[in-house]
Amino acid sequence: MATTNTSGFGSLVIKKRMEANFENWKECMKHYLIGQDLGSIVFGEEEKPQANDPNYKDWIKKNAMALHAIENSCEEDTISNLMRKYPSEVDSAKFVWEHLAEKPSKVKHYKEEETSSILQYKTLCKAIEKGDWNTAEEWLSKNPNDVRKKISLMGLNALQVAVLSGKWKIAEQLVKLMSEEDLEMTSNYGNTAFTLAALNGRIDMMKVMLAKNKNLVTKGNDYDGRLPIVEASLFDQRETIHYLLEKTPIQYLSPLRGDKNGATLLNCFISDGLYVPERIKDMKKRHAQALQLLKLLLKEIPTLGNEELRNLRFNLIIYDAIKNGLVEFIQELIKSNPELVWRVDNKGRTLFAYAILLRQEKIFSLIYGLGAKRRTIVTKRDVFSNNFLHMAAKLSPSFQLDRVPGAALQMQKELQWFKEIQSMVPTKFMERTNENGHTPSTLFTKEHAELMKEGERWMKNTTASCMVVAALIATVVFTTAFTIPGGTKNDTGIPIFLGYDAFLIFVITNALSLFLSNTSVLIFLGILTSRYAEKDFLKSLPRKLIIGLSTLFFSVVTMMIAFGSSIFILLQKRLSWIDIPLTILSTIPVTFFIFFQFPLLFRVVINTNKHSLFEQPKEQHVEEQLSEMGLDSTADE
Repeated sequence: MATTNTSGFGSLVIKKRMEANFENWKECMKHYLIGQDLGSIVFGEEEKPQANDPNYKDWIKKNAMALHAIENSCEEDTISNLMRKYPSEVDSAKFVWEHLAEKPSKVKHYKEEETSSILQYKTLCKAIEKGDWNTAEEWLSKNPNDVRKKISLMGLNALQVAVLSGKWKIAEQLVKLMSEEDLEMTSNYGNTAFTLAALNGRIDMMKVMLAKNKNLVTKGNDYDGRLPIVEASLFDQRETIHYLLEKTPIQYLSPLRGDKNGATLLNCFISDGLYVPERIKDMKKRHAQALQLLKLLLKEIPTLGNEELRNLRFNLIIYDAIKNGLVEFIQELIKSNPELVWRVDNKGRTLFAYAILLRQEKIFSLIYGLGAKRRTIVTKRDVFSNNFLHMAAKLSPSFQLDRVPGAALQMQKELQWFKEIQSMVPTKFMERTNENGHTPSTLFTKEHAELMKEGERWMKNTTASCMVVAALIATVVFTTAFTIPGGTKNDTGIPIFLGYDAFLIFVITNALSLFLSNTSVLIFLGILTSRYAEKDFLKSLPRKLIIGLSTLFFSVVTMMIAFGSSIFILLQKRLSWIDIPLTILSTIPVTFFIFFQFPLLFRVVINTNKHSLFEQPKEQHVEEQLSEMGLDSTADE
């Protein structure tokens, strides 16, 4: 079989806009897939073999590669629309290829004669849009049935026009003129006026409609069946979600109904940060159904088959939960379905593989609670022959890198992940190659080449800046040692204020400041002349930076104490209160140093001296943790 490599694909076709150049794009893509020996999978020449067929695994791998290439070259909403329309089919490269030309919209369109019929309501439509209730009322008094007619080219009735135009007083008047059935009318886009009000977060308007028809909360979109609460969640209307959670019967959100309402809502909870333990506790007081929904979904997930889980986009829910670091959610999932730890997606990756790729240490730490299962899980490989070490060798996603200040510390974090995973997998995995012929170490070097250059540049710039400050302090305190406050006696050369305690403090702190600043200069010089190899970013360079910043900080502190002591000696007899303002003023530069440099110093100290990235449970707590998660410590695959 020819080696398939998608690494260079982006530069070939990814910049082509499908909508504008679909035929050109498809032709380029076809040539690419044939060149990568994937044409037989995509164009239907090679049918999917049975699971017990020797060629099954090879077909799955090639299908995943073709699907990966197609997805990477498409605009994001293209695949999203296919997932919404055909959730159970989008794992087939052939199916996706055949349906790429479909337009995402299923909106009804009027024929020419129907359009002219709708234009007769132009006066009514414009009156509502402008908020002219007198004109609208006069029209409806003469034509009462027009309140339930579609009066716009979007298929909107009068109430829907009022809601979309934000004319809420007119909307209230129109509700009074409509029957329960009228309120359930939908536009060409399949939504009721109630759903449109939910999208706009108008709870007051929703209450008016619900007072007349309580079934509106369960009236889904005509095309995809999405309930008003789900539509509101997609538009991040949090208060509306809270209100609708009280009004929507919980059974309408059950996965067993065969729709995706509950799963979509749960996915929005995860993506928008609504599923946070502290927030759930607050919601429990005001909206107990939020917690009830989550528990219902988790309870029913084990009863669903693979096809039903695929329809619910279950893998996407897990991915979003991992990406957002929702440890408690993943724990609940595993507790409700222990077999989840073995579940793989169409790329052959488990949830722990994604925890590595997305750099979620707390979620990956759950692997320590799996007992004997852990030894098997860490040996899993995806369809591209990447083992756990290959995944740790990949560059972190940008949202994780941005949480770490400075490219050098980002490089340190990446090395820590790689070393931690290396300590968990068999030694021979270091020599295993993936589909592209890369070992974990060569892949790490390739993925982090640019970050390592940025890390070296950041470290040198930081060091050079600190070195200038340290050298300046050394110069000042060295000069001060020969120009002591008050001078010396002419006959003996002994300092005039030698017997003062403040003078003793001055001498000691001035000397300390000199020693510390010189030490800092030498440490920073050592950093500048380092070789900047990969492994240096793990311990060597960070430790030097810790020592350099620490000595620089204390040299600033001792210099300010020496300065304050000097002023106090000279002015104490004339201004006896001088010690208070001196103390206050001396703390200003120290405070600024702490404010600007201590967060960096603190982060470097913690990261460098941390025993492990992962939270490993104590031996006596492992059995208890396994029991809570519904797992058996002795069970294996």
